[in-house]
Amino acid sequence: MADKLGMAKNKNLRESETSAPENTKELLVQAAKHLFASKGYDGTTVKDIADRAGVNISLVSYHFNGKEGLYRTCILEFGQSRLDAAQRVLQVPSSYEECRVRMQMFVEEMMSWMMANPECCQMIQREAELGLPVAQDVFESTFLQVFVTLKKFIAASQEKGFLNPEFDPHLAASLFHMSLVHITQMDKLGARFFGLTLQDEKYQKKVKDHLIEIFLKGLAGAKHQARGE
Repeated sequence: MADKLGMAKNKNLRESETSAPENTKELLVQAAKHLFASKGYDGTTVKDIADRAGVNISLVSYHFNGKEGLYRTCILEFGQSRLDAAQRVLQVPSSYEECRVRMQMFVEEMMSWMMANPECCQMIQREAELGLPVAQDVFESTFLQVFVTLKKFIAASQEKGFLNPEFDPHLAASLFHMSLVHITQMDKLGARFFGLTLQDEKYQKKVKDHLIEIFLKGLAGAKHQARGE
């Protein structure tokens, strides 16, 4: 009896997959991001996701092995892309000027990704606030490593003499990264109350330039900037 039920289930899954759109996985991921961001993991059902994606509910299990698998996929894709960018950009610099350029590239990469993926950012923020109950391993292997990469970059720049070694690289990386994340996450409030938004290219450039100036001038100091040059 169990074998027959299993065969029937597999048949239904194959039929659902055959009749589903070619981009079913992407539809499910996009639907899941929206719902997880707005309703949270516990507040989102598999039916909610399937209905929003416009596909058979069984395809969530077929493609992702259930709701948790889909949730983890959403976070992993975003986290891995940010880590890849950080590791590509934050190579050990050979001069103070290169250190500056690489930090500018890091800010541009991270800000662009966060602005393009606000729902993923909201998912990560909620996950962190709840103590990482669903995807701690994904967080540790991707988002945490972005921070570690930044911290190593600052420490390496200090060792090279481009940044003041008196500053704690962990605290410096924390303050820099948190400022970048906070500015991006608070963009809607900035637009609402001050009429300033990162969607405005001129304002976005000003934000990036100020962030780099404030942190690099503070981290380097005149003596270390002169040495780096």
